[in-house]
Amino acid sequence: VVRHLRPLGIAANIIQAAFCRLDSVATTFGYLIWAYNNMTDEDDIPGRDAIIKSIEKRWHKTDQEVFVAAVILNPFYRLAPFGTRLNNADVSLIIVRLWQRFNKSRDVPSPDFLSQLQDYLTQRNMFSGLSLMCQIETARAEKENEAPDPLRVYDGYKFGDQDPVFVGFARHILSISANSASCERLFSSYGSILTKYRSRLLLKNLTNTAEL
Repeated sequence: VVRHLRPLGIAANIIQAAFCRLDSVATTFGYLIWAYNNMTDEDDIPGRDAIIKSIEKRWHKTDQEVFVAAVILNPFYRLAPFGTRLNNADVSLIIVRLWQRFNKSRDVPSPDFLSQLQDYLTQRNMFSGLSLMCQIETARAEKENEAPDPLRVYDGYKFGDQDPVFVGFARHILSISANSASCERLFSSYGSILTKYRSRLLLKNLTNTAEL
């Protein structure tokens, strides 16, 4: 029982974090499948198979493309988790379809977007130093005792305070929270701040106090 529950406990801690990105959910699903497939004792097989079936059922119900895109757009992963299951053309189609959905358009993205996407996939031109940028962020995260943040890597590709079109799209995908924990924490903070003695705080002041 402990062996069966331990991977689920690890997954719950990840997915119920204050902010959980979509790529974290997708890689957690992958971790669960890997962990249970490694349980080969005869006593484990019935429970293992039932859990794997349940995980696969949940995965099939998700909007899979946005989760896959989130993994690919994380510069620390890119295509590595997929091996030879996806080539650059497959990825381009996924990204373009998502761009069309988010922008409610049937047009293809701009030439700049498509060019930057190809540069990202091949680590050329604008993204030729992507691996080094990831190493720099990893070193910073280790010093601060926290997980590397892919959004900090993308910060390095800004022009002033402006994102290139592809970077803006990647930032949008990686900023989606997969749970409501961040909202619940914010409203809990609001409840603690907005007492009967501070009942006339404007929303801006309330938000600023919560962020402090």
